[in-house]
Amino acid sequence: MNIFNTTTDYLKNRKLKKLLAKRKVQLEFHNFQSAKFVYLLFNAQDSKSYIEAEKFMNKLKKEGIKVKLVGIVDSKEDPTGFDPQDKLAFVSLKDCNKIGIPQKALLDKIFNKNADILINLYLKDTFLSKYLTAYANSAMKISGITKDPSADFIINLNEDAETKDMLIWLENFMKSTKKT
Repeated sequence: MNIFNTTTDYLKNRKLKKLLAKRKVQLEFHNFQSAKFVYLLFNAQDSKSYIEAEKFMNKLKKEGIKVKLVGIVDSKEDPTGFDPQDKLAFVSLKDCNKIGIPQKALLDKIFNKNADILINLYLKDTFLSKYLTAYANSAMKISGITKDPSADFIINLNEDAETKDMLIWLENFMKSTKKT
């Protein structure tokens, strides 16, 4: 690894730690019976991930929960295959500065509400995914990335797991728990 990559990684991790240290949201456990608003992050480069996220969003909406889908594009390409009428939010590496930190104005526009639950369905361990999880205001953050420092609850999945696997596990767990 060259000195530039080492320095960039150091700066990104330092920024992530500062962001986590400033977290002002009151940590609180929510299940799907108590949640009113959910952020759902998904892999916008994987059509299966989007299909599963959309199905799950519709299921939550039927239960009276408001949901905002946020697509993560871990490249400088624009997401393709999405209907502009769906009003999805996307964050890509194109929206980041030279060291990979997303623009604050864009994130403030996307994550403009306090959520009860944030579910990160992006199952690859990337800085962008972890940064978005850390940035969003949410009382409870759930991730399938085992090394996500911003997640309050981590679902430990196999390396070959897909979005559908995480959602099945999560749904069963959340339905079996009661909020105290």
